[in-house]
This record gives sequence, structure tokens and C-alpha cells, in this order.
Amino acid sequence: MADSTLGIFIFSLAAGILPPLLWLLFFWLREDSAHPEPKKIIALVFFLGILSIFPAKVLSEFAADHLTSGSFWLVCTQAFIEEMVKFFAAYLGAMWHNKSFDEPIDAMIYLITAAIGFTAFENALFMFSAVSTGGILIGLASNGMRFVGATMLHTLSSATLGAFIGFAFYRSKFIKQKRLIFGLILATLLHTLYNELIISVANSGTNNYLSVFGAMWVGIIIILFFFEKIKSLFISPNQQITTKI
Repeated sequence: MADSTLGIFIFSLAAGILPPLLWLLFFWLREDSAHPEPKKIIALVFFLGILSIFPAKVLSEFAADHLTSGSFWLVCTQAFIEEMVKFFAAYLGAMWHNKSFDEPIDAMIYLITAAIGFTAFENALFMFSAVSTGGILIGLASNGMRFVGATMLHTLSSATLGAFIGFAFYRSKFIKQKRLIFGLILATLLHTLYNELIISVANSGTNNYLSVFGAMWVGIIIILFFFEKIKSLFISPNQQITTKI
């Protein structure tokens, strides 16, 4: 029994983490191919993103004990908690007094890396539960649904926050702090909206998740546009800062 549980856990861990990790390595990191970040920093942020699951779970359970189950405020609070822990994973791993955080696009890269670490491990935990109760096919189906849903969501919300930070990269400390707060609020609202829509679809019994997932893809396309805009803000150390961003 113990060997079987261990085997399921290893399988779930690999199947849950590998697809998001490949998406990070072969898609998102290529957005910064001109000035790639150190691999060890990316690995650290990804690992901290995984670890951030644990404080998120503790704080979310605390919120659930003190707020009405299923209420908007509980959903919003839990979304805020997850956005905060992902931000701190990126901040502590790469953005806090780190010389590798040296251009606007880095904020989006590091936030996305932390988000994918977070959601990859979360996917593995959900898959472990699904495989344990329903078998491998149910687990794989669950993992596929989470990749096009939750993985997209976490990437979109964290990238949104990263975009706000990136656009304020060359601005004053006050502007940076204000953009950080606005970005965090918007990321939380996006996260909350997604969760509310998923809950609504589940309660309706229609299983019409495709429209929600489609909205996530539209958001990802918008994020790609932000990537291109933020890339144009880069100012090399040898250049004078002559434009107001």
C-alpha cells in the first residue's frame, strides 16, 4: 500500500509539474532571450513558487475559518493570499537587492516563474488526489483541465502584476509602490473573477468551462502584447534616460 501511494505521488508530481515547467522553459523564458536571466535564479524562484503553496494553504484555511464559506469576501481573500505569496516568491528569490533584476521585463519573467512553480505543484497535489480516488485517466483529465484553467489563471494574474512593476521600473519609488499596489489589486480581481466564474459554472451544472478558459487565453494574448511594450522600455547602462515612462 505504501509503495502504491509513493508511486502515485511520484507520477502525480512528474505529470503535474512537467507541462507547466516546459511551458515556462520553451515559451515564457524566450520572451527575454535578448537578456536571459541566470538559470540558478530562475530555478530558485521556481522552487520558491512551489514552497509558497504551504503558507498559501495555511493562510487560506485561516481565512476560511473566519469568513463565510462560499462568500465573495472569502474567494477574494484567498485570491489575494495566493497573489501575495507568489509575489514574495519572486521578490525574495530575484527582485530584492539582486543585480539580476536589471530591466523592466525581468519583473514579468520572475513573477511568471513563481506563478508556474506555484501552480505546477498545486496541479500535482490535485492530480494525486484524483488518481488516488479515480485512477490514472481521471487524474490526467483533471491535470489537463487545470493546465488550461488554473495554470493559465496564475500565469495571467502574476504577469499582470509583473507588467505594472515593469512599466514603473525607471520611475520614482513612490510611483513604483503605487503601481505595485494597483497591480496587486488587479491581479487579485482577475483571480477572484475566475474563481467566481468557475464556481458559477460548477453550480449551474452546465459544465460550460470552455468560455471561462477562452477568456484566459484572451488574457494571455494581452500579456504577450505587454511583453513587447515593456521590452521597448529597456535602457542599457550606457544610455541616458531621456523618456518618461
